[in-house]
Amino acid sequence: MCQTPIASGTRVAVLGDGKLGVLCALVLALHGAHVTLVGRHEHKLALARARGIATRLATEPCGETFPMVVDATGNPDGLGTAIRLTEPRGKLVMKSTVAGAVAVDMASVIVPEISLVGSRCGRFADALPLLGGEGLPLEELVEAEYPLVAAPLAFAHAARKGTRKVLLHP
Repeated sequence: MCQTPIASGTRVAVLGDGKLGVLCALVLALHGAHVTLVGRHEHKLALARARGIATRLATEPCGETFPMVVDATGNPDGLGTAIRLTEPRGKLVMKSTVAGAVAVDMASVIVPEISLVGSRCGRFADALPLLGGEGLPLEELVEAEYPLVAAPLAFAHAARKGTRKVLLHP
């Protein structure tokens, strides 16, 4: 998310408690943001909460808005929710890739002057030091490990809805 500088202490809502959303929340918190992770699964939110990140179920009402919102839901409805949670003149970072068209009331973006930032991958050079450090509990994102000879089983496991990361070893 280096496309958008984030000052320490910035309040950020991350929508989506899947692999991408949890990882975004962890990285943002590591950089000093005050993150609220919003998701649909209590057991997925628990990982972020264990790291001191505020969490809330998407079904809970929220009257709060944020200067920055990250949509990592992977859901066509996620963008509309993210727009509603972004304060006027705030930034909405779109990490999700949703297949197909997404209907958006553009007045809800234009009138409050919300900046939309598309962000898919980012710079690997910036990420590498984080991978070797102690701040990201990446091992907690791994659900299963398989030997390479069991690759078909690993791919089947990874294809199940709600699965975290699945690793293959030689």
